[in-house]
Amino acid sequence: MPVVLFYTAPANRSNMQMKMERDTVNRRRCTRLAQAVLCGTVTLAVAGLLLIMAGGCAARAPAVAEGISGGKRYVEGALAYHEGDRVRAIAALRSALEENPNLIMARFLLGTIYREKGDYEAAAAEYRRVVELDPYSYTNHYNLGLMYHLLNRLQEAAVSYLQALKLNPQDPKSNMNLGLVYTALGNAELGLPYVRRAVELAPTSAEAHANLAVVYDSLRDYRSAETAYRRAIELNPGRVETAVNLAGCLLAQKRYAEAVSVYEQLLRENDGSLLRERYGHALLYAGRVEDAIRQFETALKLDARNFHACNGLGEAMLAQYRQGFMLDETKRNEAIRWWRKSLRINPHQPRIEALLIEYDRNTLFP
Repeated sequence: MPVVLFYTAPANRSNMQMKMERDTVNRRRCTRLAQAVLCGTVTLAVAGLLLIMAGGCAARAPAVAEGISGGKRYVEGALAYHEGDRVRAIAALRSALEENPNLIMARFLLGTIYREKGDYEAAAAEYRRVVELDPYSYTNHYNLGLMYHLLNRLQEAAVSYLQALKLNPQDPKSNMNLGLVYTALGNAELGLPYVRRAVELAPTSAEAHANLAVVYDSLRDYRSAETAYRRAIELNPGRVETAVNLAGCLLAQKRYAEAVSVYEQLLRENDGSLLRERYGHALLYAGRVEDAIRQFETALKLDARNFHACNGLGEAMLAQYRQGFMLDETKRNEAIRWWRKSLRINPHQPRIEALLIEYDRNTLFP
């Protein structure tokens, strides 16, 4: 399966959020921070709200308008977030929301912190409330859709992305991610126009081209997928996943030597169990069985639970068994041993179970 590279960064805040933020800032009355940041100009990028201005050797922050409930605690949370203290930031933001549950920028920042922590359920809850407070901004729907996407709640993600596109049909991220959701739901034909549109809107985006290739891959249009993968690599040569996907696309076209070459280029600067295993399969399909075995063994040294490498060793032993006119029973037994080990790691492999049934008629289970 090709690796999907959908956008994982939340969109910027909405116009309504920016208006509320402006309302919280008293530009004429600035007070010195209790804990001043030492010399230099500091930019505080917290939901785009706080712009700390250099004042001599101490930074100053805008004072919060006295009439905005929860604003002071929000600023404390924003500053804590900038300083890397998420615990204090979350506590301050929650306090701000206790004072003012409708303080949209506090909800937005709290959702962002949860997202960065990997707590997508909590992030979705905050972004959902942001959507309720401001349903007219496409970015809010996009952010909520992204959380649903990361949670694999694909139907809900599709609804949110569609709502974002109703408000802004020109957003490449919503187009691309919606196309990927449809593809993940088994309807790549429906997803393809959206991902194509994302490429039209963001022609220099490596992610857009790479994910267009993923959709073509799903449709088994390997030539188109290859073209898109190569364009993505031109735009971002350092993205390993795209090169791995390209190699897989070449394997699907039975261009084994080219796939081997791609893996060898990758391994000059990268290493890992998954990469070694895939390189091993490319070598195996190219007829280089002994070389493939070495790569599978290396993959297992790096990760003993890489069941794909176990499968590869089983397939390599089977290839040697067939090359020997099915006379060397030790090779058949070795293949069975590796497949049984693979199934102990991951029991849900119908293809491997079928191979065991075919080559080891004495038992159906590992």
